[in-house]
Amino acid sequence: MMIKKLKIAILSISLFAIAVLVLMLTISLAGDKEVKYNNDNSISDLVTKTYSNYDIEKISESIENNNIDYATLKSNYNIQCLRKTHQGYYAVFLQDDGKRVFVFMNEEMNPYDILTIERIKEKKDYNFIVSGKTTKSEILKYDENTVLLPVSAVTSTAHIVQEGLLIINYERFNKETTTLLNDPVVKSVTFFSNDDLTSQDNPMISSNVPYILEIDRK
Repeated sequence: MMIKKLKIAILSISLFAIAVLVLMLTISLAGDKEVKYNNDNSISDLVTKTYSNYDIEKISESIENNNIDYATLKSNYNIQCLRKTHQGYYAVFLQDDGKRVFVFMNEEMNPYDILTIERIKEKKDYNFIVSGKTTKSEILKYDENTVLLPVSAVTSTAHIVQEGLLIINYERFNKETTTLLNDPVVKSVTFFSNDDLTSQDNPMISSNVPYILEIDRK
């Protein structure tokens, strides 16, 4: 009887030990899957590796063709700067000509967009715009990182600036002749501050304009 109780006790201890080991393994695996990001240090403090325009073009083509995931990106490129935002994540690379390359990913870490930026403009850099005169083609030529918004009712573009975001709406018709303009002119300019972008739930903006942290806008 004593031996039987001893066997039961040993079995109980063994099962408990196995359960603890399984729990520890689960926690360890979960920890391995955690994405380590840094939102505090500047790009210049984190990134030392540079890539050629050809290397960046390969990333861009892979994203456009939807045939790259985070594991592939990480294995082929040295991700030294990974940021976390309300939209998901983005990795920052440096091109050998000094330009910064932002690869945007959703919450599942799937890359979906890329921007190559030499300098993010300030809000005041757009003070040249005159409603009813400045054309869309002039805006597109001025800002190579213009984001075209898929709004059917109006023609709109988005422009990331250091202080936030500018949304420009265009007039497509000549009111005097009631004819369609070959090159739409600016109708209105709306500014959203960085606080607006993170606090407001604006599906048009959050779904189409990738968010860059203030630390990376300077």
